[in-house]
Amino acid sequence: MKVYRNSYLLITLMFIFQGCLNEGSSSQDSGPECTSNDDCTAPKTCQPDGTCLFIDPDANRATGTFELRMNSNTGNVDVSGKLDGKGFFMNIGGQVQFDSGQGIVTLEIYGVLTSNLLNGLSFELPTDPPLNQEVKFGATGVADGTFDLIDIDNDGYETSRHTTADIVGGGVTFTKFSLTSNQPVEGSLDIQLKSR
Repeated sequence: MKVYRNSYLLITLMFIFQGCLNEGSSSQDSGPECTSNDDCTAPKTCQPDGTCLFIDPDANRATGTFELRMNSNTGNVDVSGKLDGKGFFMNIGGQVQFDSGQGIVTLEIYGVLTSNLLNGLSFELPTDPPLNQEVKFGATGVADGTFDLIDIDNDGYETSRHTTADIVGGGVTFTKFSLTSNQPVEGSLDIQLKSR
């Protein structure tokens, strides 16, 4: 009788061990999850590695409009965006300056983060951009720019600046542009950002 019980116990242990082995083998890679966007549930899209993934179209991007005046800090801006999952909004104004020595136009747009900290978009642009055509950033573009955190004192003067991202794509489209002081510099932007 004792031998029978030990055999039964041995057979039971073998089945349990076999089940554990089968359970481990079922987790093997079964191949790609998708081969096209049709294999994924919207809004997910098929990625090059064969997985379905949601890519936020607004991630690391800023869009909006500006109405400024050359060599002035008066005007209106309305820009919003997202950088590394955190949203930002800029609506306190900006400034645009013509630097004849360097032959560039600098345009800045600001938003408030705290009483002594602003976020800002800073652009270096050509002096003769075409109207109603995109002036591009990035490797094939003629414009450069950054996303900055700007410390200001209690009187509103800049005390330091830290660049947190570069503008790597997209562009600015001007509807009005003049190098003459106090003349309108207006348009829209749709840019891509990359953290440093």
